[in-house]
Amino acid sequence: PPPPAPPADREASTSFGVGDAGSVTGVDALLEAAFGDLWSRGSRKHARGSCTVCSFFMGESGCDNGTECMFCHIPHASAGRKKLGMRRRLKVKLFAEALEAAYRDDLDKFRVAAAAAGSRCPFLEGLLNRKLES
Repeated sequence: PPPPAPPADREASTSFGVGDAGSVTGVDALLEAAFGDLWSRGSRKHARGSCTVCSFFMGESGCDNGTECMFCHIPHASAGRKKLGMRRRLKVKLFAEALEAAYRDDLDKFRVAAAAAGSRCPFLEGLLNRKLES
């Protein structure tokens, strides 16, 4: 038998399980509110898994386009590298701290946002999981 067809509207079918905040659009709003200046226009596709990483954001000079950048600023795993360098680890920690500060009083929103933000970066996922456990 042929494999099942993918959902027609992935945005509508993806859910992290918390009411309106659980929809992809809701998750994007949670991440955007938490990350502030770390956010970019291209980061809106991160929760859907269809974003393209910004090649400059994690670099020494950063991204000149800032929040208007069409590429994702949320951390992604580095292709072919097992360990992140110190500069990248520090930037990833900024994301974890921003998320914790934004949702420390709302554990459900923190869980939803952490699942989406850490989905493409094991180091960020580990940091957020440790924050959830504490």
